[in-house]
Amino acid sequence: MRAVVLKTNGHTATVLADGGAFLTVPNRNYAVGEEIDIDEKKNSLAPRILMPMAAALLIGIIGLTVFMPGKNPIRNIVTAVASPTPLVTETPTATPTATP
Repeated sequence: MRAVVLKTNGHTATVLADGGAFLTVPNRNYAVGEEIDIDEKKNSLAPRILMPMAAALLIGIIGLTVFMPGKNPIRNIVTAVASPTPLVTETPTATPTATP
């Protein structure tokens, strides 16, 4: 796709594309008024936005799971393994009663 550079700003350049869309592309020493070829797939900001958001969400979920008091299955497993006494739990059984 062809585009005309309208403005350069440090690392980015604003261009006017064929369809009349204004796009922000990486500045590769473009001059204002220069006609350039751009690839539509490379101008997506989604990877730069979605990857940090996914990482933050993953850290938040792990943090809530590990540091949630009383509801931490990992801490219960570690406590069970580190316990010096064997953990034997018996479930109470109901005694059958005769019905009259």
